[in-house]
Amino acid sequence: MNTWIILSVIAFIGIIIRIIYFPTEVPFRLDVVDYFGYAIKMNQVGHFPTNWPLANNGWSSFVSFFHIFIPNDFFDSIHLQRLLSVSISIITIIPVYFLSRKFFNEKISLVGVSIFVFEPRIVLNSLQGDTMPLYILLIAVLFCLFLNKNNKIMYSSFVLLALASTVRYEALVLLLPMTIMFFIKRKNIDRKLVRYFFCLFLFLLIIIPIAYLRMDASGIDGYSS
Repeated sequence: MNTWIILSVIAFIGIIIRIIYFPTEVPFRLDVVDYFGYAIKMNQVGHFPTNWPLANNGWSSFVSFFHIFIPNDFFDSIHLQRLLSVSISIITIIPVYFLSRKFFNEKISLVGVSIFVFEPRIVLNSLQGDTMPLYILLIAVLFCLFLNKNNKIMYSSFVLLALASTVRYEALVLLLPMTIMFFIKRKNIDRKLVRYFFCLFLFLLIIIPIAYLRMDASGIDGYSS
């Protein structure tokens, strides 16, 4: 059977499971409330809310864009955030499959995708509207690109690392292993340094402006603080 057909079936079943357990009447809890309120406020003011020191505001910034397509209704806004989270969780099967194929054959890779889609904690997390689904998607795509033999494609993995760090600052720790792997994979030391500094430049090109905007809005950069 065609691989894409199997992936589509897996995705469809994953969607059905999430629809069955979709919490239509339950508001957000714990930290998700902050992400939810931040997204609404950002949509209203058009920039990072002032005096709101939310470190991982990348997810809220992403969600805030979609608020322009819905009416100003409390539960509609909640459902929007959860639907985005569920959609991202399902879409992640594509980079997870390609990442698995770099190490395993097709059948095992499909098993890996199935484990990811049906794993109870992954399902539960996708229904909470939290940062994790977008973070996992960015990290999965990041490694797919980083392990690519084409240098131009590999460079973009550092851009995704910067974006992932805006969603969850823990992504910053990946810079060290990615740097080590970068130099291990390449032989010519002169070209290594030039290419690495270009990758680092792309990374900082996103990190520094985001840190500045956060500092200007709330007094913290969301990384070192």
